[in-house]
Amino acid sequence: MSTSTLQQAVEHTPCVADQWKDGLKALKGEHRSAIDLKKPQLRGGSLDIDAAMQPAEPDAERWDYAVQHDGLMVFVEIHPADGDHHVTKMVGKVKWLRQWLRDHAPLIGALPRATEPFRWVHTGPNTLRLPPGSRYELILRQNGLSKPIKPLVL
Repeated sequence: MSTSTLQQAVEHTPCVADQWKDGLKALKGEHRSAIDLKKPQLRGGSLDIDAAMQPAEPDAERWDYAVQHDGLMVFVEIHPADGDHHVTKMVGKVKWLRQWLRDHAPLIGALPRATEPFRWVHTGPNTLRLPPGSRYELILRQNGLSKPIKPLVL
């Protein structure tokens, strides 16, 4: 199998250089079912950003994963969606991710992205109501975040 562009970018990013995994293997076991790869042969690998950055930034609101599929990057946060307070938490996480990509992982940040690259995949029940035009729906959209979904189909 040829080296994926995500793998190359990870290998040249010092803070995560040895963290690339094939397929969805970087995802914690309980998180793998949250992503459905319709064409697994198009996988480009994954990176557990949260685990890689935890020692350097233990108190930060870190983002979970980077996944490459069919040559496009999707950044996935697996997080509860059982209340409005999670919207604020997710905005903090995506802001952290963008700064991390800019300051520490520009090669990963420069890879081609999916149409909706920042995806919130919820755990447990999704009781968050986000009708179009609602305050929290607008906040998510302004920050480039998807509404919470499960599973994420790639």
